[in-house]
Amino acid sequence: MSENQMIAKVIAAQLGGSRFVVMTGANRMLAVERGLQFKLPSNFAKDGINCVEVKLNGRDLYDLSFKRIRGLNVTLVAEADNIDAEALRGVFAEATSLAVSL
Repeated sequence: MSENQMIAKVIAAQLGGSRFVVMTGANRMLAVERGLQFKLPSNFAKDGINCVEVKLNGRDLYDLSFKRIRGLNVTLVAEADNIDAEALRGVFAEATSLAVSL
């Protein structure tokens, strides 16, 4: 397993693993350079967010990007930088208005 795959696996677990996937409809999870990218169902999250990228930065904190992708148009809707692992779920929930747990 590559370093990027290991980082993506840890991020997915910190978000809540399979429970997170069920609650949010997250799919197409992809290991990217030092992070994890996944899609959300269209018109499900606030502001049309349908793509989220979580990357590990040099301070062992996470940078999150919330995007809306329509065809070839990519719009950055929101960003959050230097988020610790314990706050990941809360930042995601606030940006998307999706519940991450019951």
